[in-house]
Amino acid sequence: MKKILLLLGLVLACMPLAAQYAYITNSLTNRVDVLDIATQQTVGSIPIAGGPTGITVLPATGRVYVASLGNNTVTAIEGLRAVATISVGSGPHGLALSPDGSRLYVTHSYSNSVSVINTAANTVETTITVGNNPFGVAVNPVSSQAYVTVLRASNVAVINGSSLSVTGGYPTQDLPFGLAVSPDGSWLFVVNTNGNSISAIRTATGATTIIPVGTGPNAVAFNTDGSRAYVTNGQSNTVSVINVSMLAVTATLPVGEMPFGIDLTPNGLTMVVANANSDFISVINLEGNTTSSVYVGMGAKSFGRFVVTTPAPLVGPLPVTLAHWQARPDGPVNRLQWQTTAERHSAFFVVERSPDARHFEAIGTVAAQGTTSGRTDYTWADGQLSAAATHYYRLRQVDTDGAYQYSRVLSVGRGLQAPMQAYPTPARNTLSVQVAAPARLHLTNAAGLPVASWQCSARGEVHFDVSRLQPGIYFLQNETTRQTIRWVKE
Repeated sequence: MKKILLLLGLVLACMPLAAQYAYITNSLTNRVDVLDIATQQTVGSIPIAGGPTGITVLPATGRVYVASLGNNTVTAIEGLRAVATISVGSGPHGLALSPDGSRLYVTHSYSNSVSVINTAANTVETTITVGNNPFGVAVNPVSSQAYVTVLRASNVAVINGSSLSVTGGYPTQDLPFGLAVSPDGSWLFVVNTNGNSISAIRTATGATTIIPVGTGPNAVAFNTDGSRAYVTNGQSNTVSVINVSMLAVTATLPVGEMPFGIDLTPNGLTMVVANANSDFISVINLEGNTTSSVYVGMGAKSFGRFVVTTPAPLVGPLPVTLAHWQARPDGPVNRLQWQTTAERHSAFFVVERSPDARHFEAIGTVAAQGTTSGRTDYTWADGQLSAAATHYYRLRQVDTDGAYQYSRVLSVGRGLQAPMQAYPTPARNTLSVQVAAPARLHLTNAAGLPVASWQCSARGEVHFDVSRLQPGIYFLQNETTRQTIRWVKE
């Protein structure tokens, strides 16, 4: 039997009217990184002890669950914070939630069992013996049955969602690994890693069709309507596309080295693949058939469902309120300035620079204030400039427990007219505007009606009293450059 690899996980959180986020577990560095798929930037990281492995999400709240193989725990994450740690059996790997989110199933590869966690109380409700070396788990959204791949028995154990007991099983080919249930509950697709195949099982009858796929398959996911299934082939560096009505592979997509995890956004238009032996995850637009690569560092494997809809971009309190963040040329240096209005357990800021807005390196560290409710101003001068015409900067705010979050990325063009910047947003009494040359500025409200006009007689920073303006959305336009900035008055 092939050696079971150390797993990492990936969760993609898709927010309505907001960004799509990927939660990536890394067993080697004991962390979960959070990526904004739209901007292809990391926005934060959460330290998780014990080698985090499998991962899944609770759609109703956006809560993320992570299994740690090394210390036999499951950690609940909200936004950028670990909020609960639950002790489970030996060797937790697979995670899956009941349709209503009230129960979390956890496989234990070393203790041959499955824990059932009450998600409201964050306690283990019961433990079920399932067979030798259970690994993956999936739940039927219609019948509430849970399916568990049992590696050494080459079968799938079926758990009754009401009695929480094993009531049957389905035979598979050699080394059943990942698995997925179609949205209507009628199909169970099981990945047979050593068989280079999928066991397509009718859940109503148990009738099975074997579908050949690529070499070393390990994970599978259905699209939203269940018409397609996608299989990562770890040894052939591809994704097999299965037409479910035909039960046949109809296309093969190239991805990164050793793909080891896959899922789709809720609209079914974007697929995310974690590539274990590459520094990048693959983000595939299925509508336009285009692929982009997002840098995450070596070792992004994935095990479990990783798409969720949450009510807010990053749920939970953030450690720092960043009111102002600016980067501009200042003689021979690029001047970075930021302001916080509150800090909570903030340890330090890391200034990071990039020549292409994708690959960042740390260039400096600035101590933070710890915990404060007052305003704090920070500055950093970057005098080690490369030959690049444009430099990109971001801040990594590191908390005292090791968690961190990123600011938005700013750019500084050398030798070019810098863009106008306005801050803070939202603002209550004073609006500060940075202009690169004398300019006349016009402020309009959300309806496009003029509110105010200001003349800036020189380049630099100017300040305007906005205390009498009504709260709402405004637009500030530079008459000379025609640049327009959206600004919010509170």
